[in-house]
Amino acid sequence: MNISDLIAQNLPNELLAQIAGQAGIQDPDQGVHASKSAIQTILQGLSNNSANETGASSLLSALDRDHDGSIFNDVIGLLSGKTASPNQNMLNGSGILGHILGGNQESVGNNLGKVLNMDLSKIMPLLTMLAPVVMGVLGKARANNQLNTSNVQEVLSGAVNHQVEQNPAYGMFGKLLDQNGDGQILDDIARMGMQFFSKK
Repeated sequence: MNISDLIAQNLPNELLAQIAGQAGIQDPDQGVHASKSAIQTILQGLSNNSANETGASSLLSALDRDHDGSIFNDVIGLLSGKTASPNQNMLNGSGILGHILGGNQESVGNNLGKVLNMDLSKIMPLLTMLAPVVMGVLGKARANNQLNTSNVQEVLSGAVNHQVEQNPAYGMFGKLLDQNGDGQILDDIARMGMQFFSKK
């Protein structure tokens, strides 16, 4: 089983729409597309960070410490605060994004918002909610001995590539992390995104 399979099993469209609703995206279809786009962006960031031994070890340590997959016992309850978590680090989406995206969080959020034609006030909460959920999926894989120092980057890059193979337009979200600010690449990506999502 690969990470893409785990994501599909643990994050069906109905749940993605509910999570997006928590972020203020009320249209279910729009919420699902935005969530999948955000997950792809997070996975790409994790894949980039785990490309070296230090990054891979840091990720696995975080999984061992704070992300055992128990977030899936009550995703909406935990994300909304209605269910108390015994480990608040598990839900620290802002902290997780800080590790994944560094100081580029707002830039990536703005770029993703432009692609999806959504305001940053909805994109950032969505990214913040989905970051611990993605870590929960990886935590499940870790608990099943599917992730280790030697294969974590391969597994993550494989998940990113698998999603792109299923939906080639998702390849644009990796470019959001490399966007250099000149606007030209982003404009092209935004046009691709609008065309892609208008067909759904």
